Amino acid sequence: MKRKVTEIESKILNDGWCLTTKRYTGKHSQKILCYEYHKTSDLRNDGKSYDLFIHLNQKRLQIVKYGIKNLFIEEMTTDELMIVRFLFLELRHYVERLTEKRELRQVDPLLNKPSDRNWEYNESEEITPLTPEQFDELCKEKEND
Repeated sequence: MKRKVTEIESKILNDGWCLTTKRYTGKHSQKILCYEYHKTSDLRNDGKSYDLFIHLNQKRLQIVKYGIKNLFIEEMTTDELMIVRFLFLELRHYVERLTEKRELRQVDPLLNKPSDRNWEYNESEEITPLTPEQFDELCKEKEND
């Protein structure tokens, strides 16, 4: 029986990542802790390549952890540190893009016109920002209700 591939997992696989290991937990390692995906970075420095990893949760719906796999460099110069930092920032940006698109899609229906019949919605009416005092009053009203 073939298992279902989630949306985030399919995006990761399409971008060249591959599932390398499943981490287990529990007394007899009967429960899956996370799925680990690896990819060798496109950026190379003096013949050195860097391995990147992403961990997905048990349901493969969220990214739990990401980073650069073991760096075995005897001496790191400023240039090597800059490259490693750039790789990490690039990976973080990639993960943020993956998760933002998914979150926006879930919120999109909420951005439509309100469906509450008792509240009238006027598109031409602009909402002005609240002052800190007005915001405090609003919070107190909500607490009292």
